[in-house]
Amino acid sequence: MIINSLRKVGKIAVLSTALALVQNSQVNAGSKLFTGSVADGSSVESIVDYRNENGSQVVFDAINRPESQDDYSLAVRTPRDSGLRLNASVDLNNQSTQFTTFGDFKRGENLTLRSGVFRNTNTGGFAGLKYQGKVTADLDFSHDGEEANLHGYGSLLHGRFYGSLGGDLQQRTISSFQGLVNPQNFGVFNRVKLNLETNIQNGQLILADRSTYKRGTFDYKSGINSNIEMIDVSGDITFPGWAPAPAFATSNYAAVLNWDNSVSSYNLKPRLYYTTNTNFFGFGVNANHSKISEGNTIKLVGEVYTNIPNSPLDTRVDALVDLETGKVDGKVYLGLVRKWK
Repeated sequence: MIINSLRKVGKIAVLSTALALVQNSQVNAGSKLFTGSVADGSSVESIVDYRNENGSQVVFDAINRPESQDDYSLAVRTPRDSGLRLNASVDLNNQSTQFTTFGDFKRGENLTLRSGVFRNTNTGGFAGLKYQGKVTADLDFSHDGEEANLHGYGSLLHGRFYGSLGGDLQQRTISSFQGLVNPQNFGVFNRVKLNLETNIQNGQLILADRSTYKRGTFDYKSGINSNIEMIDVSGDITFPGWAPAPAFATSNYAAVLNWDNSVSSYNLKPRLYYTTNTNFFGFGVNANHSKISEGNTIKLVGEVYTNIPNSPLDTRVDALVDLETGKVDGKVYLGLVRKWK
């Protein structure tokens, strides 16, 4: 089933890659093309993400589900000219079409202003700003014709300690990040997100002996979780592309804990990782406790990622073994990365 699904989206991924290459045949040094597919059960997600050194970007993402609806996303950014950059994204399936389009203007080194229109169930507009210094403030005010909304975050770096607080008023979410910003030394990353409407909480804790996270990484993740630039308000998370695996939070060893809690269950997903320039190896468990049945499920998890020698390809395989039933599930990833130097 995985192989058949991969074949199904293969034409989409190849066509999108070709279009990106043709559109950007005159690439600049420092440009990067990434394309990949992930097969998870019966669904397959594929992406093509081209980023030019001049700041332009084209992202296409497709999720194919044999027994449900397919989702497609396309996002485009222009280079910044005299401080101005244009951005547009569209997300569609057989039930709805959502979009965001806006311009952002960078004024000086620290301030960026943005404004645009969007459509989810209604059509509306938004305006926002980002100020980045020792203190960062990144906020959007929007109105969909029926209801106003404010979302964003504020952060502070004091010495090596980072802290941020943000959220989305309409979605009734609060997100907070804390950490020790200490690249290539011991680092800490902690995220907590609360949904006051659904009473769901989730988070992630990373301890890395040789951290790769810098101030920009913390702010970037704070922004995504606070829905800046209308992310997750009028569409999917398209512009950021696929997030790197938490194994890449270190260049050596890392301990990672993902957790979530809801009215019906509690989940813990601890991992230990060893990461090099071209590989990572991970081992851990997925533990689930049902608050309804009072039952527990534990799965052993193994993760292996590697660059394929003498090629621009990389691959990853995750295997999950249910200790009670012995059933084995898995996830397979295959990707291509090309950089122009």
